[in-house]
Formats: sequence, structure tokens, C-alpha cells
Amino acid sequence: MKYPSDGLTELFSSGCRAQFVRWVASARPADFTVGTAARHLGRKRTSLVPEVHRLVRLGLLSARTVGSQNVYSSNPGPRLEALTAIVREFESDQLALFGPTDAG
Repeated sequence: MKYPSDGLTELFSSGCRAQFVRWVASARPADFTVGTAARHLGRKRTSLVPEVHRLVRLGLLSARTVGSQNVYSSNPGPRLEALTAIVREFESDQLALFGPTDAG
């Protein structure tokens, strides 16, 4: 399946990463597994595993083991707020985060 290119894809250098980051920043999921995220996003689990691990390392997600499964949750804090602001700016296509531009 081909995914459309957008500003977040260019920023994050990966359509899968951009889609996953967009989901984490906007939905702020609680208690999900990689399999759940894969089904929700229409991606393969194997493509999401490195993205989940990256966000855990960066402190945007927390992880815990429940039985034999790793369960992840969004980790509220300044990093998630900053990431959410970036996603919103790219989604609005305004990029106001960087200040107004003078035209003309």
C-alpha cells in the first residue's frame, strides 16, 4: 500500500514514522500493544516495532509488561506537548510555530 507524502513524512524521513507519531501525538493512546497500533494504522507490526522503541527511548511512550505482552502508553510531559504542537502545525499546514512571515 502506498502512503501519501506530506510535511510530517518529510520531517520524519518515513511515512510509517510520521503516521505513528501523528497517532501518538493526536490520540495519546493508553495501554496499546504493537499489534493494536498496527491494526489501527494499517501497518505491519515489524515496521512499527522500531518506531515504538524509538519513542520509548525518547520518553514519549512508557512501556510495561503484562503477562507475555509489552503494553505501551503515551507519556504526558513537555516532550509530548512539543511533539503535539509540531504535528498540529504540520496538520494545519500553517507552520505558525515558526512565526509569521512577511509577504511582499
